Amino acid sequence: MAPSSNSSPDSQPRPSRGDSVSRRVLEDVLKQTASLYSFEPPTDPGDLVVLKDVARRHPRAPFALDPVVVQLVRALLGRQLAGLWTSEDHLNAVSAQIAETLFENPETNERLEKLWTRLIGEVR
Repeated sequence: MAPSSNSSPDSQPRPSRGDSVSRRVLEDVLKQTASLYSFEPPTDPGDLVVLKDVARRHPRAPFALDPVVVQLVRALLGRQLAGLWTSEDHLNAVSAQIAETLFENPETNERLEKLWTRLIGEVR
């Protein structure tokens, strides 16, 4: 008998194309995450556009996991890896998991907070 879990398989959607896609998605997400909290200009100007869109939607939101980090991650993943999501729920679930991991890491948390401050300053 398999060990029980607090979450059902339905609560954490996965790519329908198998484990190799899951690993590829994770590798792509890690690369995109690195650009998310760097202070270098994005290699693709469209990335900055979607991040600023998040700041425009939440101009007074204090830096927090939800909605800020979740929405920043979702914006990049939705744009850069658009063809990999089986549904909006899938994209939202993956974004939330990645955002939580980034938010809980002190180094990435600090960088993301600086990025958020910069973004909201640019859209005001």
